[in-house]
Amino acid sequence: MQSQSLLYGETSGDAFSEGGLGKSLLRIHIAFGAHVDSIQFEWLEGGRILRSIRRGGEGGCQRHSFALEPGEKIIRVEGKSGQCVDQLTFTTSKGNQYGPFGGQGGNSFVLDAPGGVNGFFGHASQLLDAIGFYYDELVDEPKTPAAPARSRSKTPVP
Repeated sequence: MQSQSLLYGETSGDAFSEGGLGKSLLRIHIAFGAHVDSIQFEWLEGGRILRSIRRGGEGGCQRHSFALEPGEKIIRVEGKSGQCVDQLTFTTSKGNQYGPFGGQGGNSFVLDAPGGVNGFFGHASQLLDAIGFYYDELVDEPKTPAAPARSRSKTPVP
């Protein structure tokens, strides 16, 4: 089952939506300084690699990219936001952590997504103004009822 997180940041700038079912996240490119200036994604879909447009501006005194291994998913996103996205940190299903990217302003948020983040939405202009996440929820598999316990007689057998 796919869910959608809250939107972290302000709704100024152009709206965007990336990824979703049928696409696998391969790589994230991020530019940052005191804020997250921009973010860009690479996806695998039907055997083809697709690169999104850059969401945000050209600024950011630091740039970083990271790639996910086959089968690796982002399962936790921590960040800070206020009038824009101030900071992002990503943790994967293989225990890798990328970030923090950005500054210390804004209010903290945490998204735990054990089924994996499979898309992003938000708003961007000269900065990444807001970000949210599409993610898979883990659905508990139906449990097979245990076989009834055999009763044991306490009567001695001759």
